[in-house]
Amino acid sequence: MNSMQLSCFVEVASTLSFSKAADHLHVSQPTVSHQVRSLESELGCALLVRSTRTVRLTDDGFAFLSYAQEMLDLERRAKRQFREGSEGEAHWLRLGVQDGYEARMVAAGLRALGEEDPDLRPVLRQAPASALRNMVEAGIVDAMPDFPEDGGAAGPGRFVELGRARVCCACAPGHPLAARGGDPVGLEELVNAGPVVLANPHRCAPAVAAVQQAMVPAKAHEDVVMGAGSEVVLALAEAGVGFALVLDVPAMRLPGLVYLPVAGSEPTPYGLRVASGRASAAVARFVELVREPSS
Repeated sequence: MNSMQLSCFVEVASTLSFSKAADHLHVSQPTVSHQVRSLESELGCALLVRSTRTVRLTDDGFAFLSYAQEMLDLERRAKRQFREGSEGEAHWLRLGVQDGYEARMVAAGLRALGEEDPDLRPVLRQAPASALRNMVEAGIVDAMPDFPEDGGAAGPGRFVELGRARVCCACAPGHPLAARGGDPVGLEELVNAGPVVLANPHRCAPAVAAVQQAMVPAKAHEDVVMGAGSEVVLALAEAGVGFALVLDVPAMRLPGLVYLPVAGSEPTPYGLRVASGRASAAVARFVELVREPSS
């Protein structure tokens, strides 16, 4: 696997055209076709579906595209660092998040760091948590929000705890549960509280997944709505489709929702998973800013 193969694939995936990709890369169309086919052969799967008029990505193509982009980006950064020296790298900050909801956890720290360092070059990468942990381990991502089950001991890099939060029921102000005035809500009450919008258990905090798993078997089938990630789940809750379950991290609260603690849920840690090795000045300062209570 080489950069030419990856560049050809990424260009074709971006333009859905072999001829346009060839023009952008200043090579011939047969060269692009050959490079993509050799990459598919090396991976052992089809990345593109070709016809006489159209080109589209396969499921494997969609899955591989983010990796290809990351590898090309890593190559560019490595060349820049060794060509220009490591001094310029100190202003780069690469953060990983699963969605816009998680981005809220790092937003204040990122804003404060940008005010301190006008030369800051932030990069925000979005991917599933498992992929982000691989990026942290490889040094492609400097830090990511994390909600570990074991207190942070397992996993790549080091875990920096920012606080502890309980599982909460989040609902629109007009929802019947909102009238409780902040009192804890029991599991039986949640079962009888009408539609719930569920997050994918692989895309939410483990503590949230555990409460969902305990509640769903007792819910009526028509009262269970699937909402994928936390960002979508909360959007549906705000729209009044149903209530949602989230880890109540202060920086991630949405002003349009009412948050009620779930009775019996213990505070669980949340924080940043930071890449191992010597952190750049930007990464070290960012962690300090996020840990400050004012952020």
